[in-house]
Amino acid sequence: RISVFDIFINLIDDENQIIHYYEKIDFISSRDCDIKFNRYLLYPDLPKNPNHTYSIHIDIYEKTALTYFGSWYLFIPFPFLPVNRISTQIQIPLEKSEEELTNCSSECGNHGKCFKYIDSNKTFCHCDEGYSGRICNITYQHSCSSDSIALNSSICLCPLYKFGSRCYLEHTSCRSNNNPCQNNGKCIPMNDRIKKTGFICLYNENYLGSDLDNPPNKIDINFKIDTVPPVISGHFITAFDYRQHKQISTLEKIPFGQNSISLFNKQPFNLLFIEFSNNYYLTILREKFFPGEHISADVTMNNMCVNITEILNSTLLNYSYTRRLKYYPLQCRENPTFKCFHDEKHMCICDKSRFSNCFIFDFTTSYNCHGDNHCENDGKCIQDKPKCPTISVCKCEECYYGDRCQLTTKGYSISLDVIFGYHIKPWASFLKQSTAVKITASLTIIMFILGCLNGLICILTFRQKPLIEVGCGIYLLMNSITSLLTITLFTMKYCQLVTFQMNLTTNRSFIDFNCKSTDVLLKIFLCFGDWLNACTAIERAFATLQGPHFSKVKSKNIAKKIIPIVLSLITISYIHDPISRQLFDDEDEKRTWCIVKYSTSLTIFDKFINLFHFLAPFIINILSALVIIIQVFRSRAKVNQKTSNVTISAQIKQHKHLLISPCILILLALPRLIILFTSRCMKSAQNPWLFLVGYYISFVPPLLIIPVFILPSTTYKKEFLGVIRKMRLSRQ
Repeated sequence: RISVFDIFINLIDDENQIIHYYEKIDFISSRDCDIKFNRYLLYPDLPKNPNHTYSIHIDIYEKTALTYFGSWYLFIPFPFLPVNRISTQIQIPLEKSEEELTNCSSECGNHGKCFKYIDSNKTFCHCDEGYSGRICNITYQHSCSSDSIALNSSICLCPLYKFGSRCYLEHTSCRSNNNPCQNNGKCIPMNDRIKKTGFICLYNENYLGSDLDNPPNKIDINFKIDTVPPVISGHFITAFDYRQHKQISTLEKIPFGQNSISLFNKQPFNLLFIEFSNNYYLTILREKFFPGEHISADVTMNNMCVNITEILNSTLLNYSYTRRLKYYPLQCRENPTFKCFHDEKHMCICDKSRFSNCFIFDFTTSYNCHGDNHCENDGKCIQDKPKCPTISVCKCEECYYGDRCQLTTKGYSISLDVIFGYHIKPWASFLKQSTAVKITASLTIIMFILGCLNGLICILTFRQKPLIEVGCGIYLLMNSITSLLTITLFTMKYCQLVTFQMNLTTNRSFIDFNCKSTDVLLKIFLCFGDWLNACTAIERAFATLQGPHFSKVKSKNIAKKIIPIVLSLITISYIHDPISRQLFDDEDEKRTWCIVKYSTSLTIFDKFINLFHFLAPFIINILSALVIIIQVFRSRAKVNQKTSNVTISAQIKQHKHLLISPCILILLALPRLIILFTSRCMKSAQNPWLFLVGYYISFVPPLLIIPVFILPSTTYKKEFLGVIRKMRLSRQ
């Protein structure tokens, strides 16, 4: 995107890092990137003091937000000479320097942060306002305006609409009550060295204009398709009578939740093609160009340009390219619904007479980012121009999305952030949020209320002395406590996600703490609940097998040992999760994400451990149910044939509480299992519903301890009803 910078070129002494002379350059990325600047830096002493050595320190600040962007270091090659001529080329990175170095060779004290130069491995201290020097220990007074930032006692970083040595003068050409830019363009003041009343207009993040007598065409593109792409390419074609058509291409990002985007173009054009997902759509077709016109066009499946391989038969496709071209003019007549089609070199449009009008089309208009690839997870960085690009985007691999492809739905444990985060609108009140947010919020509140009631009643039930005389009762008591903690954590997680994505909380330390703690605790408690269910199923299967020989005392002692061991092993298996979590700032969407970055080996381990914690309890429940069923049929074989039907019915009735629990848990796990193995990943943030349903289903078992374990059992049900009676009496 187009950015406005202030570049400060400072002459500093190497000993104390004090600025002795500086020059400032007002820099607009797309306009000035190919300009050569000449600046003179003067030594403080004339003639130059040979005992002092100096270097050049270049700082760059983003003008709109007044934020630090990065620094470069230039050494003076011949310090013994009175004059040095230094030439250098600076490439401004796509992203600003955000991370403060922890292992720093420079001690910056309490009033500075350690950063690394963009062009070298040297480090330096970037001092807070009011402090300077090598270690930011020198204080200074300044007279900069209150809305500016003091970089030194005599250097002020001015806001966008102010200028002067102390930032007290205002650009009159860009007053807020009299915007000279049309089409809601943003007025950007020109360099005050050149013209105090000059300005240029920023019409969107990627288009800059300066001629008000001939404003650009504003083109509103409306997407009437199932899935709106995150990035599009716009190809403007200008037709000429006696020479080759001219093609101008641009890239545009579409914010999440929008179904339209505005393009700006001042150059005359006759055709506009919109490209995404390797498909081309003929959006605008006109013979005459009208400057300054406001155009609205739709992208639908009807105006998609079909690939020639889908039209011609295999015989024609096997012809040489030149011979194959002879059959193009008839394709529009043979396919009356077509508006256009293309091959690997030509784009053809169907005219009013249904003949094909073909011209050479550049299908490779995007360029890589010259090695400055800020995309993650093997994403490909592309930009709209080889030199002086106005926009760069990340083309993500399948199952990855986000500003830098930082979000993924691969694996067997997906966070709610990845599934649902984009549906929460930043800086919007809850009433203005999408229907999906309101529905999930209501569902979360209902689940929290049910979970609290279920957990508290189950704790009161299973803490009764007759039930904890056996290991199964201890497992279920601990499961009740775990379910209450799980549903509380789940509700906290949802509230945190909504709060953070709405930008209601901006405390980075608090967000980082929750990022590294909430998700991993949710995983641990969910798995712990599943394993407690599995332990309950195992004990019941052994009780069925051993019959009267089953020892309650032994099972109780085993349960007391097993519970802390299982919890410890689960916690250890997820210790890599909080270590690998970090915050990521999405500048385009104005969001802060909690993301996980694993190495290749950790990725494999994480997939294995998540799959193991899900499948192992699931398989144990199946095997336990089978053991109980087999034992029932064995009992049938021991009785007389005449009474076999009565006996089998009695046996099933006697063991129904042992059969119902694992069967219900198996049924609850089946939807998650089906989603897990049939949908490899969520390919678009716009269609999260399948994975959102799967995520919410994973929290259903902790809500159903009463119907799964208590109601099918006569003993548990008796104690449960006793607890309910006591609660009613206490109210009276």
